[in-house]
Amino acid sequence: MNRLASRRLAVRRSLSATRAIDPFGLTLIEMLVTLLITAILAVMGFRVIERFAISQEGLTYQASLQRSLAMTWSQIEQDLETFSFLSPRQRSAQLSQTPQGYRVGPVTWGLDKEGAFSRTSFSDSNPMVFMQQVTSVRFALLDGSDEQEISAYSAGEIERLSRQELGVAVEIQMAGDPLPIRKIFPLPAAAQ
Repeated sequence: MNRLASRRLAVRRSLSATRAIDPFGLTLIEMLVTLLITAILAVMGFRVIERFAISQEGLTYQASLQRSLAMTWSQIEQDLETFSFLSPRQRSAQLSQTPQGYRVGPVTWGLDKEGAFSRTSFSDSNPMVFMQQVTSVRFALLDGSDEQEISAYSAGEIERLSRQELGVAVEIQMAGDPLPIRKIFPLPAAAQ
């Protein structure tokens, strides 16, 4: 019996020893779950990087647009400041719509065939491009609450209106934008 008892004890020890030993590595199911989680994390990471790149491109475009718009508004304002020194008769000759665009003093603002909003000075025939992807531009005179495009006024009407404070409304329609960008510039009354 002693022998049988010792043998049983040896079998129990060997069984408990084999149960206590952990298998090396991962099972097939554990490996597949690990690969699935890694793949999901990789796809999520790619999408985050993609969205970051897209948003950065959008921000760069918006910054460029705002800078171009600020430069355009500033230059139009400078061009209109020259009108404060002109008589009504001189204003009527230097504020008009031409086939090339809108004449504002010694310069013409207009669109080229590629949709670039540019300024051409009479002293320099090379246009200076301010904004790209513009579909239309409109210059209008504001007389109190009345607003009409500059082409609607004759030279005599502009001369008459120049004796009072006016406003010049500029609308720029960008490609892909539903609403135009608009700014109103004050035009002081002409010195008699």
